This record gives sequence, structure tokens and C-alpha cells, in this order.
Amino acid sequence: TLQITRDFELNGGIRLDNYHTEYDSATACGGSGRGAITCPAGVAKGSPVTTVDTAKSGNLVNWKAGALYHLTENGNVYINYAVSQQPPGG
Repeated sequence: TLQITRDFELNGGIRLDNYHTEYDSATACGGSGRGAITCPAGVAKGSPVTTVDTAKSGNLVNWKAGALYHLTENGNVYINYAVSQQPPGG
């Protein structure tokens, strides 16, 4: 918070988040119908096979800014704005 005058203040903040997410999915192979997975050579029907194996890393910047004005001893007027993000799969 930065006090500009006796009655007026500015405030703000910034945060950097680093994330790493992983997602794995497996399905039994050899089924029939829509989305069926063919068994790889040498793999028995009904065995689980990996269908998705993915990872993602990155940084997210979150911030806020605001102002406050002291109207009276018992009342203030303020405005705030903030941006926040959530990592994929979070």
C-alpha cells in the first residue's frame, strides 16, 4: 500500500505461480465399438494400454490493483481489480 495523501491510498500486488501437471489415462485394449483400442502386438486382449500420457508446465502471473479514499472517520470508498488464473487440470 502506498499512501499518496492523508486521505488517498493505492495498493497492488503481483504473484508468479509455477506449475507442473501430469495426466495419464489407460484403457483396456481389444474391445469393440466406438473408440475401441486395438491391442499392440504381443499384448493380450483386455490388457490396459496407455491412451494419454501428457505433462504441462508453465508460469502464471496474477495481479491486483486498487485505490482507497477516506471520506470520513467512519467511511471509505474503494475500488479493486484483480486477475487470477488456475493451472490446467487444477
